[in-house]
Amino acid sequence: MPIIPISSTVAIASFVLLGDTEMASYAAAELVKRITEPFDEIVTIESKGIPLAEEISKITHRKNYVVLRKSAKGYMAHPISVR
Repeated sequence: MPIIPISSTVAIASFVLLGDTEMASYAAAELVKRITEPFDEIVTIESKGIPLAEEISKITHRKNYVVLRKSAKGYMAHPISVR
């Protein structure tokens, strides 16, 4: 992973899955192999987890997955919100 400086004294190892379809597909396939219990939903956080959730949904033949967001967006018809 590339090391990205975020200040003059701090740097982080950056891993961005967005846009890397080959990595998302591979990672999802490996993660699905490790699922040992039945599950009802695939849930991810906004943005970085979305490609992985989508690939896991495809592999496990799930029609949908849930994205948790910080706030409701104008295009959402009936968002569920909790404080």
